[in-house]
Amino acid sequence: MLDKFKKEFQQVKEEIFLSVKVGISGIHHPFKKIERKPVSKINQEGLGIIKFFESCELEAYPDPGSQLGLECTRFKLPMRHYRQVPSWAKKDGKPWTIGYGHTGKDVFPGKLITKAEAEELLLEDVEYFEKGVLRLVKVELTENQFSALVSFAYNCGLDEDTDDKAEGLGDSTLLKLVNQKEFVKAADQFLVWTKAKGKTLPGLVKRREEERKLFLS
Repeated sequence: MLDKFKKEFQQVKEEIFLSVKVGISGIHHPFKKIERKPVSKINQEGLGIIKFFESCELEAYPDPGSQLGLECTRFKLPMRHYRQVPSWAKKDGKPWTIGYGHTGKDVFPGKLITKAEAEELLLEDVEYFEKGVLRLVKVELTENQFSALVSFAYNCGLDEDTDDKAEGLGDSTLLKLVNQKEFVKAADQFLVWTKAKGKTLPGLVKRREEERKLFLS
C-alpha cells in the first residue's frame, strides 16, 4: 500500500514538473511563479503602419515639414519631385529622408539606395526605437500598445533630453498618461501630434488615427 502511494505521489510530481516546463494549463507549480516577459518587439501591425505611411523611397527627399517639403505640398508635388520647386537648392529640406523614413548624417540630396538596403535600414531604425520605448515606459504594455508607441516614436522621435519641452515621446502627455496607466486618455493624445511647423498634415492625421486604433485594440 505504501509503495503504491509513493508511486502515485512520484507520478504527480512529474506531472507538475512537466506542466511548469512546457506550460500545460491547469496544473501549476505550487512554489514557483512563472513570470511574463515584457513586450520588446514591434508586431506586424505596427511595422505595417510604419511601412505604409513612410513608404519606401530609394532616393533621398526633403522632410514634408521642412521649408522645401511644404513648398512641394503647396505646388502639389510628391516629395521626390522636389527639384521642380523653383530655387529648391536655396530652401531647407532637413532632415533629408530615404528608405522607410530613415534620416541622419548619411542622408543628403541625390543619395540613392537599393530596396534591400532600405529594408536593412528599417530594421536597424525600428530596433533603436524599440529600445527607446522600453527605456521610457515604466508600466506593462500589450503588444499592440507597445507597437503603436514604437510607430509614434519612429515618426516623432524619442525626445530623451534634459528639457521639459515636448518634442517627441519622452516629454509628451501621451507618455505621462501611459505611465499612469490612463490608457484611454493616452490614446487620444496620439491625435494631438498631427502638425509640422504649425500646419496640420493630412498624412499625419491618418497615421495618428491608425496608431490610436492599434493602441486601443
